[in-house]
Amino acid sequence: MPDKKPTDNEIKKALECCCGIEHDCDKCPYEENNECGELNGILKDALDLINRYEAKLKGQGEKIVIQKGCIDWQAKEINRLQAENERLRNHIKEGIDLAKQIPEMIATAKAEAYKECIDKIQNQIKRNNAISAEWLREYLDNLKELGSEEKTNGQAL
Repeated sequence: MPDKKPTDNEIKKALECCCGIEHDCDKCPYEENNECGELNGILKDALDLINRYEAKLKGQGEKIVIQKGCIDWQAKEINRLQAENERLRNHIKEGIDLAKQIPEMIATAKAEAYKECIDKIQNQIKRNNAISAEWLREYLDNLKELGSEEKTNGQAL
């Protein structure tokens, strides 16, 4: 086939014809140019075909190695992100749990503040048997800021 380079399929067909699979020279692509009996040309083209496929496979193998590296990196990154996602979910849950406790914490803080104010007033009365108007006004102002309309520990203010 000196006129043109044979296709891969023509080379395979020629090998089938010459190696006894079909053993029919009329079907051999090399027969057109009376080259069917010349195994050197067929073998040379077959070797070229094998070398091209080997080079192609080698290139594919290199791509596979690179792609595997990418896939491995992606798997590690996915695992890292899943762990980070779980960590953030736990922080959010903790924040929600804490937010649910805030009203109770505020109520407890107010109750303690009221109790402290009541105790200070009662201690002031016990010590002096009297409370100065200025001192009482200061504590009443503090109580107003905390919402003095509430009752604390069963004691009305």
